[in-house]
Amino acid sequence: LDKDQTKAFNIIKKNIEGTTIELSNVQIDDGKNQAQSGNYLLTALRETSKIWLDVNKDKIIVNINVNMYCKITDQETDYTTVTPSHTIPLPKEVQLKAQQTVSQMINSMFDKSIETECDFLDVLMKVYRRHHNYYSLYKDNFAKKMQANVVVSVQGQK
Repeated sequence: LDKDQTKAFNIIKKNIEGTTIELSNVQIDDGKNQAQSGNYLLTALRETSKIWLDVNKDKIIVNINVNMYCKITDQETDYTTVTPSHTIPLPKEVQLKAQQTVSQMINSMFDKSIETECDFLDVLMKVYRRHHNYYSLYKDNFAKKMQANVVVSVQGQK
């Protein structure tokens, strides 16, 4: 796994407190109808994640739901209209970019799992435990039948 895929694995396994996420070229409206581009560094303060399977005779859908709470640790922008505060939520553009970035990291990790046929998320064990009637169908070729359904939500503060 590369650096981002490892972060994705740790996010799913709930081991990310203090982990940073880099966001590049975030377009923020400055209130004067002009978009400003900036780079942000978010620190994950807490997160919850849940994985469940929808299994049928054709495929294994791996549902991954991640909710993160982050704080802006550093920002590099051309303007500074407000100072960081515990009461100001993340700008919407930063939230959307963070959600997109984390989703891409998780999908990349999932694709690597399929490519290498390595069961990072214990999918086959979950099929055996919760969908036992399909285990014999997938025990030898589960990776080729997996699909990801990733939902990421990011909230936080400046």
